[in-house]
Amino acid sequence: MDIEAAVERVRVHAMGMKTVDDLKNVIQVLRQELTKLDLKGQKSIHISGGKHQIPGKFSGIGNGG
Repeated sequence: MDIEAAVERVRVHAMGMKTVDDLKNVIQVLRQELTKLDLKGQKSIHISGGKHQIPGKFSGIGNGG
């Protein structure tokens, strides 16, 4: 299935992270995979830290981000 393959590609990049700077690459791959899936209306994400709050948010994964 396309979604499973997309998740696996993102997972491979995430598991290969060595430093926090590698997160940029993971986000780029995630953006590419979301674009390939063409999920209508689903072109952004919001990251919340839950118990450990992350200041602000990251959004606009989709086109023009």
